[in-house]
Amino acid sequence: MSKQTLLKQTGTAFLNEVEVPVAAYKVADGDSLYGLWIKFRSQTTVGAIMTVNKLTTSELQPGKSLKIPLVL
Repeated sequence: MSKQTLLKQTGTAFLNEVEVPVAAYKVADGDSLYGLWIKFRSQTTVGAIMTVNKLTTSELQPGKSLKIPLVL
């Protein structure tokens, strides 16, 4: 089983009109939404990541900064 990583709050964002804490994450080469969920599953969901970052596809660009909502 993979080791989960905990994130620390760096700001806030709106998720479905509710302000939630978020952490910053820089996308690395080879990252995927599923992989991020595995890493941070105790703190967020794929849907929450997509909504807060206004992603329309699961494609991630290396070097891009994402907000990871800390909703769980």
